Amino acid sequence: MIKRSGILFFLIMILGVFWLNGEKVCDIDFIGKSPAFCLAKDRLLVWGREGVDIHAYDRNSGKFLYHFGQQGEGPGELRNLNSLFIKGEDLILQGGGKMIKTSLSGEMKYEKKQSGQDSFTIIKSLDGGFVAYHQNFYHLGRSKPDLGYQFQSVDDEFQPLATFYQGSMEGRVSFYQGDNPKRQKSNAFSEDVSIDGRGQKIVLGDSRYGQGNFTVFDIHGKELSRFNLEYQAIPVTKADKDHFIYLLKKNYGESNYQKEQQYTEYIFPDYFPAFYFFLLDDQNIYIFTYSLREGQQKVICTDYSGKIVRECWVDESLSKRGQFEKGWYYHLVEDPETESFSLHRNKI
Repeated sequence: MIKRSGILFFLIMILGVFWLNGEKVCDIDFIGKSPAFCLAKDRLLVWGREGVDIHAYDRNSGKFLYHFGQQGEGPGELRNLNSLFIKGEDLILQGGGKMIKTSLSGEMKYEKKQSGQDSFTIIKSLDGGFVAYHQNFYHLGRSKPDLGYQFQSVDDEFQPLATFYQGSMEGRVSFYQGDNPKRQKSNAFSEDVSIDGRGQKIVLGDSRYGQGNFTVFDIHGKELSRFNLEYQAIPVTKADKDHFIYLLKKNYGESNYQKEQQYTEYIFPDYFPAFYFFLLDDQNIYIFTYSLREGQQKVICTDYSGKIVRECWVDESLSKRGQFEKGWYYHLVEDPETESFSLHRNKI
């Protein structure tokens, strides 16, 4: 029994380490704050929070291949890079009021300027189009401006196809208080309406009203299925609030956090929303909940009809910045000593 217990303990430790960071795919020499990435064919494209310089690596070996992206206002240049998506043999880059199409190696094919009510942000590339996010600024009152927004699909020429949701952003982002217009109140764990897409399917998730509601559409707006996620209300504790502030300080740095406190006051609800976020692969919806235990987060996996396929626990550091491919969830892990990154993958 002693030997078996020792072996069992060893296996649990090994599996725990695997779930923490997953299986390492490759190391890369990129150094920067909170990088984003995109798997593009046999390449791994990585870019930082600031600037528009995109680094390309071999996704299997991590070997640096080339970099591209020029910051500026001229042709083929961007003031900032908000998003990057692969579309067939091309890349779509967006930021600073521009949308640019390039080859996988960064050679520009065309660009399109965006402004005012016609501007939108691409959320996900689909077969035959994109999921897009559009917002406009308006006032509900003299001391309380608000944001309106909508989720829609657009075709490959960026022409609107269908609108899936439109409403007010009050309650999900910062808003001004009349008694102190220079300091915002921001909801730390806000109930939300969010969207994702895969292939020709689009999923709208709504964590408001104390439950998780999901609706699946095709790219033209036809409803394919609808289901509710069973939800057990989880109270927000002092430890949860302290952990939230800790993560803010870790991400922004102590000095930047202190500066932000001059303008922002975080408001905490009594209970967590029904889910944190969700991601899609070809067959399933992965719903990341607020149910935590010892640094791990509960994920509920359903098919597109809402049938639960499995439930599992993953490291809570896995974020929305990951990408699913062929059943694997890819994400970047930072080495705190070298401040460089490696590409990892988890089977969820």
